[in-house]
Formats: sequence, C-alpha cells, structure tokens
Amino acid sequence: MVNGLVQVEGGSQIGFYVMNSGNFTQWRGGNPSTIALANPALGSYNFTFVPDLDGPYYFVFSNQDAGHKNVIFSLNAVTFTRTPSPFIQYAAFELILVGILFAVIGINTGKKKSKSWKETATVTEEKLAKCKFCGKALATGELFCPHCGRSQN
Repeated sequence: MVNGLVQVEGGSQIGFYVMNSGNFTQWRGGNPSTIALANPALGSYNFTFVPDLDGPYYFVFSNQDAGHKNVIFSLNAVTFTRTPSPFIQYAAFELILVGILFAVIGINTGKKKSKSWKETATVTEEKLAKCKFCGKALATGELFCPHCGRSQN
C-alpha cells in the first residue's frame, strides 16, 4: 500500500495519474490505457494506492497550462510482512533430516561383504589357464607349459 500527498502551491491545479509500466507505455504512445489512479484537476490531494501488479508504477503530473507551478509530492510505502507457517519455515530442516535418514539406511543395506584373501586367491587361480597334461597354471596365451614343456594346442 502506498500513501501520498500532492499539493500545488499558489492555488493552481494540475492533473495527477498513476499507472503501471505497460499502461504508461500505451498512454505515452497516445493509445487507450488503464489508469490506476486519476485526478485531472487537483490543488491538494491525499491518496492511498494499492498496486495490483508487480513491476514499476509511474506517477504522472500533467500541467495543462503553460504557467510555472510548484508541486509538493510526498510518498510513503507501507509494507506488510507475512510470517509463513512453522511447517514452511522448518521444511528445509525436515527435508535434510529425511535425506540423512535415507542415506544411513542406504549405506547399511547397501554394504557388500568383502571376500576373504583365500577366496580371492582361489578365484584368481581358477581363472588362469591350466596345462592339459600336468595341471599347472599357465600364463594367458602361453603355447607351451613351463613345467612339463608340452604344447597346449
């Protein structure tokens, strides 16, 4: 909400208008526009204005005659603060707690048991090629057994 005062010194009068950015552009172009607040001939005017759209508003003073006029203009913006509900205020904290809870559950249920050294060694030995004749381990791609010397083909 905006409260204000427009006062013209010396008993003269001016026009006073308030409009948002889009309507101001239309008005300046000579097109029809919607004026939020209008007083075409004022000498002294107290006003209260509640903007209905976001964005800039224009306060326009229209001097209809060529004479010099002193205008006093004061404007006071009254702001209202809204306090959100406690649920919304602490929602970020609650979401962090839920995330931590899911992370702990995931870590505990997602653990894999590690194989012992003996199981790992056995698996490694099983994967190596063996000599067809003596059964000793062969390096991958060897054509002759280093132990018995026989061809593996």
